[in-house]
Amino acid sequence: GGTIACAMAHQLELDGEQVDYLGLIDTLAIYPPLPGGDAADDQAHALYALAPPGHPDLQAVLALRLAADDIDGMLAALQDAGLLPRDLSLATLHRYLSVRHAIAVAVRRYVPPQLAAPLTLYTARAEQRDDPILGWGQIARRTLQVRCFDTTHQDIVQPASAAALAHAIGVDLQLAAAATLSPTAPSLRALSKA
Repeated sequence: GGTIACAMAHQLELDGEQVDYLGLIDTLAIYPPLPGGDAADDQAHALYALAPPGHPDLQAVLALRLAADDIDGMLAALQDAGLLPRDLSLATLHRYLSVRHAIAVAVRRYVPPQLAAPLTLYTARAEQRDDPILGWGQIARRTLQVRCFDTTHQDIVQPASAAALAHAIGVDLQLAAAATLSPTAPSLRALSKA
């Protein structure tokens, strides 16, 4: 989502439009290369990553099937665990995996441009990261505001965190609108430090 939002903002700027707010929810600016291997290897690793923490039995089954290059077995195990829809055929799930792989390759080839738009990054503080601002410092030409939430990437949009996230986005949208409508309004940067 962040990659698409960044590309849309860049296209608007190229068309002479001013983008007053770009909100990004815990997304990378630049994606790391895919692990070595082919599409099937990437797909198998993506399926393995679907096992939620705290499910060692499922993780063990997926690890065995990953080692055996048994993607169909991984899909079936994930369906049995209720993590993939049971009513989808293996052929349909394979098509979804192929699309997912094509998207993964595309976002890794995309080089995000620098943006004049002010960026606001809503990030999950509970993640262990080398770069807490996820690479967006290289993209933001003007301002980068960071709002941290005590949650994980997976949980930032879940009900326990969603209300706080929605409130922060609402406040930031109001500030951006006020700054746009009033030439004497304090800058977004100044308000974000308050």
